[in-house]
Amino acid sequence: AFAVFGQDPDSIEETKLEVKRLIDAHRIVDANSLIKKSSFLDIEYRIGMLNKNLELALKNDNPDVLTNTYITLGNFWHEQSNKVKAFDYYLKSG
Repeated sequence: AFAVFGQDPDSIEETKLEVKRLIDAHRIVDANSLIKKSSFLDIEYRIGMLNKNLELALKNDNPDVLTNTYITLGNFWHEQSNKVKAFDYYLKSG
């Protein structure tokens, strides 16, 4: 037997479909939460979706969703060891 690293491609696609479904249902906070805990998704996809959610939050002028998205982006950049970007997003959340 051998260890397999990574995530099953089917579950990756299922997760991406769930993120899309949540966004389409205007459940941005739930989508942010799923993106945050799905670290097996590729970085480009995760940051792309978080930036899309930021655009939606700004467009819809929803302060709670905007704050959540800024914090989620801050957490994302903190995970990537980019403390400057993380701090910038944390400041915007306040």
